[in-house]
Amino acid sequence: MKSNYIDIYCERTGPEFWSEPVNALTNIAFILSSLFLSVYLIKKKSKKFDLVNWIFIFLIFLIGLGSWSFHTFANTVSLLSDIIPIGIFIVLYTWFTFQRLVYINWYFPYVAVLSILILSFLLSFIPLYGSQSYLGALIFLFLVGIYCKIYRNLKFSSSLIFASFILLVSIIFRTTDMYICKNFFVGSHFIWHILNSILLFIVTKVMIDYGRKKSN
Repeated sequence: MKSNYIDIYCERTGPEFWSEPVNALTNIAFILSSLFLSVYLIKKKSKKFDLVNWIFIFLIFLIGLGSWSFHTFANTVSLLSDIIPIGIFIVLYTWFTFQRLVYINWYFPYVAVLSILILSFLLSFIPLYGSQSYLGALIFLFLVGIYCKIYRNLKFSSSLIFASFILLVSIIFRTTDMYICKNFFVGSHFIWHILNSILLFIVTKVMIDYGRKKSN
């Protein structure tokens, strides 16, 4: 029996594979999200194949698979398989937001990605039980949504604002997981999975519906 497993969530009781059954199984929400988005994208019958949308859908699938891996194997490799797809999704979505959804100029996607990376680093010192890693994405979603609503009056602005509130609530549940452990043995991390699967569905659907390639 392994002794060097990673134990950072309330539900885990030991190194066994099924020590986090609820946390593990709720990752099916990400798989379902990617499946629904795949069906939706196929039914749209777009004239041109767009690899970008499929990359986002595939990343959602990988997020679910990686998170399931971590909540079962609970080792360093599975931890990396959990966090890397999330990081890639955040960076790519930031980039394509300002290349396809809210075009400002050719260099702004670079500025946006660099800004969210710097912001995430600066906020990483806030003690939120690991949830501080997602504060940069939260601020980004909210500010972009507000900008699109007030200054551009874009149809999808409300969806991005709504997605930012979902992320805020999910961060709260992720942060309070160990604090409520004494009163609720499963904890609250599994709610983070469910809410984030909805969040990723919303923002990816926005990209599918409103993302436009910029001609050179």
